[in-house]
Amino acid sequence: MLLAITSKSITDLEDIDCSLDPMIEREVKRYQSNTEIKKEEKKDKKKEHGENKRLKETENKLLTSSGEKSRELEESKVEIAWLKEKIDESSKSQNSIEDDSSVQNFDIYSLKIEMDSTKESLAQAHAAAETSSLKVSDLLEEMKYVKNMLKEATETEMKSKITMDDLALTLKKVATDCSQAKEKLVVVKTELEATRFDSKEWKEKHEDAKKKTELFKNTSVRIRIEEDESFLAWNKKETAFMSTVKRGEDEKSLLLEQNNRLLVALFAAENQSKRAKDENQRVRDILKPVISEANVAKEAVDRAVNSKLKDSLLDKEEELQFSLKEVERVKINKAAASDNDKKSKKLLSEVEVAMEEEKHISLRKKESTQKEVEVKVLTILNIEVETLDADDSHVKASASEDVYSCYITEFLGQIRTSKQETDLEHSLMREAGLVNRVNKFDTKYLQWGNN
Repeated sequence: MLLAITSKSITDLEDIDCSLDPMIEREVKRYQSNTEIKKEEKKDKKKEHGENKRLKETENKLLTSSGEKSRELEESKVEIAWLKEKIDESSKSQNSIEDDSSVQNFDIYSLKIEMDSTKESLAQAHAAAETSSLKVSDLLEEMKYVKNMLKEATETEMKSKITMDDLALTLKKVATDCSQAKEKLVVVKTELEATRFDSKEWKEKHEDAKKKTELFKNTSVRIRIEEDESFLAWNKKETAFMSTVKRGEDEKSLLLEQNNRLLVALFAAENQSKRAKDENQRVRDILKPVISEANVAKEAVDRAVNSKLKDSLLDKEEELQFSLKEVERVKINKAAASDNDKKSKKLLSEVEVAMEEEKHISLRKKESTQKEVEVKVLTILNIEVETLDADDSHVKASASEDVYSCYITEFLGQIRTSKQETDLEHSLMREAGLVNRVNKFDTKYLQWGNN
């Protein structure tokens, strides 16, 4: 059996070699024919190139001849004009000179002869120009024909190149197939020699091969089924992927829209922040002179209060010293006059009560003046806030909540620190004339806010 199979394989390979030989011969003939076609095309190209050169030379010659003829025509035109001028001059001179009539007649006759000769030369030049134009038109038609032939030749050359490339590829494939077939023949011959010695082993191998072929068939069927299943799964995955891609594109478009909205909002917020900064700067510029003048007023008030307090303390010390002296006198005279002792005690108690009452009154007056100053400052700030534009409401709110509160707290803190130092602020302001100054300051800023 193995020998029969191997003999069949050898015969098959020989048949393949026999069938490949005419194919190779055909391909070689085609290759040779294509090479001959290429050579002929090259010859045609050379001929066409020579014809093109000849046509160009003839064109140049015709152009030069036409230029010369045009020059001759121009010269003849100039001569005709010159002859006309001479005729005019001779006609003018006929009236003036009567003695030389015979000479003039001879000149006119000679001029007429020259005119006739120039007319004949002009007619010849026109005829030559017409013939040259006809020749040029014929040559142009020949040029067009040659150009069309060149285009067709180039197209055929391109087609032949493509066919030659295809033939080369097919020859390469045939050569590879032949080499593979020869290698297979060598392998088969070696296997035949080996099978002659080990026929039993080949029988067992044949049975194993049958089993393997059955296994391969089963595996091929299974692989086909798996391939179909994988193809279906791939289609499902592809559809799912396309759907996810579409969703991603939709989400991307939504995100882009949201991003654009956020950018618009961001630009608006930046503009608002810029406006708020400008308004804060304006408010700071407005509040700087207010705070400076308030500090000046505070310093003046503190100075006046301190001077007044010093004076009041000196007076109180003098009163205390006087009362102490009286108490000492009363103590000395205690034994002598108990009534005087009682009077001195009453005087001391009255002095202490009077001092405490003066302190309470000064504190109340100070609190009332402090409240009045705070109310005035708040009214000034509110007037300044109201002078802002109606469009900048958000700037008003932010400025009134943040900036104004900071400045007000600082200003009120400065006023509250002076509370511990001053006890009789209102009275001292009246005495020093500072109340009028504060009222003028208030009226000034009220007028400025209204404007």
